[in-house]
Amino acid sequence: MLKKLILTLVLLFSLPFNAFADVLVLVPGYLNGGYSWRMQGITQSLVANGWSDGGNFILGPNGVRLDLPPAASKHRFYSVELPGEAPLPIQANYLNNYIDAVQAMHPGEKMILAGHSAGGVLARYIMVTRPTLNIDTLITIASPHSGTDAAEVAKLISDSPASWIAPLFGLNTINRSRDLYRDLGRPDGTNLLSWLNTRQHPKANYISVIHLNDEWVDAGSQDMNNIPVLAGKSTVVTTNTGHSLNPADGVLLANVLANLK
Repeated sequence: MLKKLILTLVLLFSLPFNAFADVLVLVPGYLNGGYSWRMQGITQSLVANGWSDGGNFILGPNGVRLDLPPAASKHRFYSVELPGEAPLPIQANYLNNYIDAVQAMHPGEKMILAGHSAGGVLARYIMVTRPTLNIDTLITIASPHSGTDAAEVAKLISDSPASWIAPLFGLNTINRSRDLYRDLGRPDGTNLLSWLNTRQHPKANYISVIHLNDEWVDAGSQDMNNIPVLAGKSTVVTTNTGHSLNPADGVLLANVLANLK
């Protein structure tokens, strides 16, 4: 009987523990790409804390492509390329493809989404529209969950005669991003945030990283607790930085991940 028990334990502990591994998907913000997480010093801290770089996902005519071989370590992170000037539902089509690819590569592993700026709102949109994905944790960094004046001002410009001359000054994005600006404006009863912020959100860990010196998104909008359906459900972490990602966010993100249950 004892020998049988010992053999059972040996077999049990020799199985792969995929359920205890973590996979992190890094979602870029407006006018940033997947590699912005590397160029702005975020991934270096993740690697220093035991995470392995799984590469950058790209969606092309032939489907989803990954630019690095699959990572073999216990904890992996991936970045993704998005049409960052497109409205959020179009960006969501891309992110859904990437998430499906990640889950196919790592079945049963705990998935974490981390999004910067508009990427955090996009990640939350994915969780609400696909609640069966069973995302374990959402971490948003300087994200305009309650909208931002900057998007509203940009929308006004894109709707005005000023949009005609914007390309002459290299501001083509003003016109290309018109619908995205509407998505990220303060909830007015008609835009995407008005809908998203009244939907039931799946059970998960919600973490709001607030950049207190953010020049584009006020601190209150970055706090998911200020969304009535998530009130009291988000952990808040603050840092005295501006809107852009910076190396301090890498250290902060690594610490947040290390403390997840």
